[in-house]
Amino acid sequence: MVEYLWLPLNSFLAGLLLSQTGYLFISYNNIFAIITSSPLISLAFLVLIVINLLVAYFQICLLFIGARHLLYHEKRTLIEYSRKVFQQSFLFMKRLSFCKMAFVFFYVAMLFPFIRKILKIYYLNKIVIPDFIVTYLEDKHWLVGLMIFASAWILLYVSVRLMFVLPKILFEKKTVREGVKFSLQKTKNKFSFMLGTYYSLLLKPISFSFSS
Repeated sequence: MVEYLWLPLNSFLAGLLLSQTGYLFISYNNIFAIITSSPLISLAFLVLIVINLLVAYFQICLLFIGARHLLYHEKRTLIEYSRKVFQQSFLFMKRLSFCKMAFVFFYVAMLFPFIRKILKIYYLNKIVIPDFIVTYLEDKHWLVGLMIFASAWILLYVSVRLMFVLPKILFEKKTVREGVKFSLQKTKNKFSFMLGTYYSLLLKPISFSFSS
């Protein structure tokens, strides 16, 4: 639905707004000129960005809620399964808060190098690293290796310590603070054990996906 309905409409609206600015594209070189010369167009772009974030957020909710329902040992038709997943996703959207949205995007961003291939979220695939950063890192091979190694361990540690937050806010209607508190207590002094659980639940399927 996102691919066939929203994406063409989104591209059309973005192109229409861009044509009103007199520029062929938006970059850090012209964004301030666009804001000062076309404030209404800039506001429309901001609204479009917010809508895109909400669509991506809803898509992430669908994926996680749908995955959980697949674990239920219930005999349901595809229509019943789809209806249930969409109903719960819409209910979760009604309880949307800035903190929940920020945490979901933060957690997905930590897992981004791993889940980019299997989640197939359009907006995640559009995230790119600027060329000047890539060029600089290519000239510093030892720095790249060190940064990747350190970042991987930091992100892995944080993601394991916070592994229970998403289930709490998605399925048990808890706040982000309550979810974080529960997850930190649950994983305290159990990092090695929880890492094995985390690997079985998430990293192992991802590793299989990359190897296949």
